[in-house]
Amino acid sequence: MFQKACDLDYGLACYNLGYNYEFGNGLNKDISKANDLFQKGCDLDNGRACTHLGYNYQQGNGLNKDISKANALYQKGCDLYNGLACANLGDNYQFGKGLNKDISKANELYQKGCDLDEGAACAFLGFNYQFGNGLNKDIRKANELNQKACELGIEEVCYRY
Repeated sequence: MFQKACDLDYGLACYNLGYNYEFGNGLNKDISKANDLFQKGCDLDNGRACTHLGYNYQQGNGLNKDISKANALYQKGCDLYNGLACANLGDNYQFGKGLNKDISKANELYQKGCDLDEGAACAFLGFNYQFGNGLNKDIRKANELNQKACELGIEEVCYRY
């Protein structure tokens, strides 16, 4: 069904089928096919597909590592309201991975990702509030963000608030 829906240009189906190829869920693992499907899904404006393809470019999963492509895909994914894309792009801004370091931009992206209920973005933003990284140190705000991250499944921050 995912194949049929992807053939009909439904981007989420392309993402789901790509995911199944990447991880061998009911199919033989095929990272090349997966990345092709993520590309098609991204071209069809599916933010998850853009984010996953960006991650594969960043990590070199079946593709030559290309941080510039990864960041462009994260930007598109974030623009398409994928919170994980915002978190990944924020991390790359914070640590200068293929971009000039920009902690303000990173925190802006983390906030957007957290507003989209991405736990990792909330955790990163909470950490930056806790230690005053580009923000006024605010332990109360850090605790609120860490609690939200914990509730969204980021277990390693559950002890922080």
